[in-house]
Amino acid sequence: MTRRNIAREALDGLKEFSDHVAGKRTRGRTTIVRIPADIDVRALRMRLGLTQEEFARTYAIPLHTLRKWEQRTRKPDQASRVLLTTISRDPKTIERLLASA
Repeated sequence: MTRRNIAREALDGLKEFSDHVAGKRTRGRTTIVRIPADIDVRALRMRLGLTQEEFARTYAIPLHTLRKWEQRTRKPDQASRVLLTTISRDPKTIERLLASA
């Protein structure tokens, strides 16, 4: 019996999703996807009740990157906005998937 790597499948799905949003051809069916142009990362982190260090560690985001997003000196790129949107909608699932990677 072959063991599934659910975390890898989720990350592959996020990559395909990001490619689709960018207008690249994907193997999936055509859907309209809306990813916010701007995400209040600090508000998301605060809503989850996590420190910067905890959020960065939990979701595999470099701490210095998270701080720049929160200070608004840098904006998350499209793939990062996909991840942040997914975290916002279902943080426990993303946490579980990344923990099993």
